[in-house]
Amino acid sequence: MIIYLAAVLLMLIGLYGVTAKHNLIKVAIGLMIMQYSVDLFLIALAAHRLSGREWFSQLAAVLGLATTVVLVAVIKRNHDRSGTLDVSKLTKLKG
Repeated sequence: MIIYLAAVLLMLIGLYGVTAKHNLIKVAIGLMIMQYSVDLFLIALAAHRLSGREWFSQLAAVLGLATTVVLVAVIKRNHDRSGTLDVSKLTKLKG
């Protein structure tokens, strides 16, 4: 039961990071914390209901790594084009 509460707490911390911060790096960290909270919840659920399937935790780790790599690539490209990491200064969308 404590693991589920920890997952909810991590989700709230990540949600705060996404909504309250203006730096893209901090927003990305908030998104990663939210992702880890979902991974923690699903792994705890799988361990409880499915008697500890090991492939599930490996899948969560691989998906987390892939998502993080794509997110960092998008942030880097955005910084190269606009020269800033501040979300409030990103006003123009170019195709």
